[in-house]
Amino acid sequence: MKKNNPAQPEHPTLSRFLAGLGRARGTAKAVLKMVRADPRLRFFPPRAPASLCEWADQEARRISDPDAKRARHDMKFRRNFLARVCRREAKAMTYDAASISGICQRADARHERRTELFECARLRSVVVNAEVAPKPLEKCMAGNPLSVTVALARKLGATVICRGKDASLTSTRWASNTVHKAGKTIWRNGKAVGYVRAENATYVRSFALIVSPETAEYIIHTTAGAVTLPPGYHWERDPSGLLDGLSAVITASPGDDYHPSGEDMLGVNAAREIVVKLLANRDRRRVLRAERVVEAARAQGVFVCAADSTRSGNCRIGTTSFAARHGLELARHYSAPDILSMADVQADRVRLVVTAAILRHEREMQAGVCLMSAHRFDE
Repeated sequence: MKKNNPAQPEHPTLSRFLAGLGRARGTAKAVLKMVRADPRLRFFPPRAPASLCEWADQEARRISDPDAKRARHDMKFRRNFLARVCRREAKAMTYDAASISGICQRADARHERRTELFECARLRSVVVNAEVAPKPLEKCMAGNPLSVTVALARKLGATVICRGKDASLTSTRWASNTVHKAGKTIWRNGKAVGYVRAENATYVRSFALIVSPETAEYIIHTTAGAVTLPPGYHWERDPSGLLDGLSAVITASPGDDYHPSGEDMLGVNAAREIVVKLLANRDRRRVLRAERVVEAARAQGVFVCAADSTRSGNCRIGTTSFAARHGLELARHYSAPDILSMADVQADRVRLVVTAAILRHEREMQAGVCLMSAHRFDE
């Protein structure tokens, strides 16, 4: 004997919705049927709460997933059904991280990917008859952001709003966008007591991707290109640099690097200009390191002799040629600042020579005696 279905409980706002439609009676199922037939009823009457529309959507989804309902009771079908859901989730989370176009496509389709993950979580909830949290969409870390200026962004066609000091420009992997937050007046007792300034945030797509040790591709707004470094140099990701950015490095000297900006990458001879700036930075670092050692030698009253040069690892012929080129006598002692002023591009070697002189001076001070054999240079 067929049992009668129990009476469906009335929605708490059903009476208000029916009153807005001019009806005195009606069931929730009848209202759902009307809403499906005419979607405009979801927004009528104007003051009807949105909870009824949400309930209608939930009821529509509940009966529109026959496979998910079947998987709840059929173990064999459940295994196949969940495998299909896993494939959908894997497809939503997979992207090509080895190309600029793949990263851009992932960023542009982020909303669709998140929607797909939420839909997969909903299907799992129907199968297990319990709430299942959606899988999080991992943050895209591929690529290295490039810093851009307002002038460069506008030159490439990006819209940048700068109204006073309340403006910001951020490099991102997402499509270029401008966000404006309007200002507002703060009222109290009918009087204006303050004002919150408007804010303008501009996001410009600007990042680079290392495709090989010597080649890096980039995209700034809609302009794409690639820069290939000459032999002896390579690209690498520098976590300690600006914005976790791109770094050009001398292969033989890993400590010497340069972080290019978007303007550097767009140069006519970008690779050559980047190498020139990289070498200039290297020379400045060498001089600074040498000056620091020289200042320590000056503070201790240390003088440098030719024997300190060979003691630091320089060969005798190189030491002799350096002295002849600058008019130095091998038997004399010279102050560290005087030697540094002659060093030019050999600042690192001078630093080692001065360091050897400081160590020799400290040994003499501790022993309380100066041995002339330690100062003699035999050609």
